[in-house]
Amino acid sequence: MVKRKKVSGRDSLELSLALHYVKRWREVLAKEPDAAPDDLAEEEELTDIYAVDRFISLMEDRLFVEKSMGFSSANDALLESMGITFAGILLEKAKPGEEKLRRVREQHGDHGMSQTNLYATLNFLCQYTMAHSEALARLWIDAFLSRVTAIAHGTTRHVMGVGVFVEPNIVVEQPRRVRLAGLVDYVVFLVEDRFAGSVMNAPNLTRAVREAQDKLHGLFVAEAKGQERNLKHHIAQVIAEMFTCAKCLGSRYIRGALTSGTEWIFLLLEVNADQKGGRYWQSYPRRVNRDMETDANVRTWTVQQHTVDTIVAILADWTLHCAENLTDDDDWFELVMGKGT
Repeated sequence: MVKRKKVSGRDSLELSLALHYVKRWREVLAKEPDAAPDDLAEEEELTDIYAVDRFISLMEDRLFVEKSMGFSSANDALLESMGITFAGILLEKAKPGEEKLRRVREQHGDHGMSQTNLYATLNFLCQYTMAHSEALARLWIDAFLSRVTAIAHGTTRHVMGVGVFVEPNIVVEQPRRVRLAGLVDYVVFLVEDRFAGSVMNAPNLTRAVREAQDKLHGLFVAEAKGQERNLKHHIAQVIAEMFTCAKCLGSRYIRGALTSGTEWIFLLLEVNADQKGGRYWQSYPRRVNRDMETDANVRTWTVQQHTVDTIVAILADWTLHCAENLTDDDDWFELVMGKGT
């Protein structure tokens, strides 16, 4: 059985144009006195206007019915139809917050996931696990986010959600309505401590937001990919996830990351005031591990502690300010408009 080709991206636009011209042709046919009768059309090889109407109806059904998509299907064409554009680069500052790095290293040194234990965990993953799988990437990400939640303090708490379901959300209205839904690999909620238990027990993002009772100050989104992948190819997916999460939260700003665990790209999304469309910035990839020289003919890796410190510090800072725009006094990044990747 031959499957019909799905309509998506540019194909939808092409069919919309084709439908437009068929409708114009139909208007011309309607002015011809002998266009309507089926039997006359067959005898004189004229166009049957009713057949044209049936064809138009089929095309409209195919184009304009509501379509549901998963986040993994998101691409640049979908972002364009959503009205989301690339705004520029999150450029790392030459001299980031060294004092914050020192505090990150020293904070909660007696915790089960201290910075020293984080180094040991990541070095273990470097030397005793096979690379490239998404499952391995999750081990790295788990370690980083566990450290971030360990150093959180104050009246708010970081609550980490893994595989959080986001209910269908309308992201495109024309030429047909598109609903986007699916699982987000990691969502870090920033919530007042007394509501943390309710958020942890929530089955999906919508319920988590409702359970927080307006005390959810923001959330940070992270998407995991295997280490053999080119991360930049999956930016559209993360931006789509961030957009639907921001709409659910009712926030104009949301921060996130695309990562293989060993490589990190940070993302900032600004949603338009009408919650339709927006623009985003992305950082250059930052790699955590590097080759280590050995006497043996074996490729060995180790983590760069300064880079690990920087990633943890950025994650801690970004989860704290996850629903805010980036300001000039940010310790880690500055916005560079329109610079290509």
